[in-house]
Amino acid sequence: MPSIAALHPSQNLPPQTAIRSQAVQTTQKSQAIQSPQDQLKLSGKAAPGPLPRDGILFLGMNPQSSNELKALRASHAPVRELKSENGKIEGFDLNQAPGRAAFIAALELSPERAQAFSQLLEQAQAEGRDELAQLAKIWKGSELGQKIPGRVVISGHSNGLKIWSEAGRGSLQLSEIAHLAKIFPAAAAEIEDLHISACNTGYRSNIAYWQDVFPNLKTFWAYTHTAPSSAYASPAHLRAWEKATRGPAENLNRKSLQKILSGAVRSENLALWSKQSDYQSSLSTQAHNRDDLMLVVNRYLQGEEAVANPQTGPLKLAYDQLQSLRGETGDSSLDAPIGQALLLRFYPSLSQNFNAAYQTQLSEAAALLQLPPADFSQISRKESLLWIERFQTAFREQKPSLEAESLAKLEKVNTLLSYWKNLNPDYFAPEWIETLSSAQLAQAQADFEALHPLPQWIFMPGLGFPGGNLAPLTFPGLEYPAATVPALGTELERPTLNFTLGQGNLLNPQQSLQWPAAAGF
Repeated sequence: MPSIAALHPSQNLPPQTAIRSQAVQTTQKSQAIQSPQDQLKLSGKAAPGPLPRDGILFLGMNPQSSNELKALRASHAPVRELKSENGKIEGFDLNQAPGRAAFIAALELSPERAQAFSQLLEQAQAEGRDELAQLAKIWKGSELGQKIPGRVVISGHSNGLKIWSEAGRGSLQLSEIAHLAKIFPAAAAEIEDLHISACNTGYRSNIAYWQDVFPNLKTFWAYTHTAPSSAYASPAHLRAWEKATRGPAENLNRKSLQKILSGAVRSENLALWSKQSDYQSSLSTQAHNRDDLMLVVNRYLQGEEAVANPQTGPLKLAYDQLQSLRGETGDSSLDAPIGQALLLRFYPSLSQNFNAAYQTQLSEAAALLQLPPADFSQISRKESLLWIERFQTAFREQKPSLEAESLAKLEKVNTLLSYWKNLNPDYFAPEWIETLSSAQLAQAQADFEALHPLPQWIFMPGLGFPGGNLAPLTFPGLEYPAATVPALGTELERPTLNFTLGQGNLLNPQQSLQWPAAAGF
């Protein structure tokens, strides 16, 4: 089932102490050799253009990323593009276990790294595996004495946690790139400049994160809130970045670069860090009230308001401010409301995908309960919630008399509708706001088949609750992330906020709940 991974590069990887020592040795050797740029400085001559270490590794997820690639190549810097191959590389089918094993064997990695890379590819989404494999092949070259690009550009749509394409060409968790860097630390040590041309990737918490991934990072260029479009404005930004990071650049000046980018769209959202000038952005220091922002999201979640324009209005503002709050504090408990807000901003596209993926199952379930079918692509959010309420009421009433086969089908649909009711971002990944490819629709069917009935009185995964902390709960087929819950013995009345004790978070929110005296279900 798709999930939004925690943005931490060191999780779930085996120890790499020996490999890290190689990275240190590589760094020490590179420091002992004077670069061509340093020699030019000593001679008093100006650098003629990009130097060999100024190679660029370019990963563009969107079709319009070709505009960015063209702009970079016009600078005469050597650019290596990671191309989308739908899960295949050089004859290896990475979406099949034998194909992944054969490709990893061809890389001739140590057993520890081979195991870590195998786990990474297995957990990655199908359309993103080939990009990871191409990157691994390039970074493996660093250990063979090959010169690898010292600058990296990552471009696509982003919610701050993952990069995806608007054309069903795949997605990557940013943490997957970080995991790969830990597998190839010698290569990671050679990366000095990072540009992420994607929304919500340029906050303070991102700086420390990428410094850990690339220990010799000297400059970082990204964006708070909305990034420039790869179709129009982004090429101008990349041209400025390419010139500013040539040679041993260690100082990016935001004011100077904004003058260069004068008139360029989204230059106000530019966020920079460099070794000599620290973090620079236009983010307001005003503290945002978390509860007020969640109230806004909840109004749209409950269908009380509808989005007129996904790029403006109260929900877009709340989304941006929640992103700022998470980006400045690193608070991962905001991932769920941020994910819900993004899905709600693009609800028409989301509902069309939902209907395309599950219309057959929904119609069959409605017929079993003798309900009129619902076309979720044609009804409002409020109307969909009313239909779900009718479905769940009929299911409860008819459940005792249902045959086993019908009951199993309806249980799956009931779980799916519970996820839809809450727009659970652990199930509905951000790519659902784009047009899903045939492969993604097939994955949606596989995810549906893997659904299990939700245990009674269990909170929906990914949502927070006031009080103390509870460790992750695991039930057959479902793993629930750590949630914040009320103190034991607290009586809970009908909830009012979806993200605290949210309406719909309990399977039966109309009833009050006596929290058990012990954490047993």
